[in-house]
Amino acid sequence: MAERKRIQLELSEEAYGELENLKVLSGSTNAMVIRNALKLYKFAKEEEKNASKLIVESKDGEKRQILIP
Repeated sequence: MAERKRIQLELSEEAYGELENLKVLSGSTNAMVIRNALKLYKFAKEEEKNASKLIVESKDGEKRQILIP
């Protein structure tokens, strides 16, 4: 197994609430939510570097571009 590193985060009440909501929605842990968020962020930044666009399409076919800071 790969070596793991431990970090400590300080979050605002709002950010902590968002983390808790994502944990409940995904049925996961704080650590897994953060790991998945990092994977998604990495993907988005790599695609941005390749001049790609992230598009979300709703059930009714409406498309929106997602901009990642």
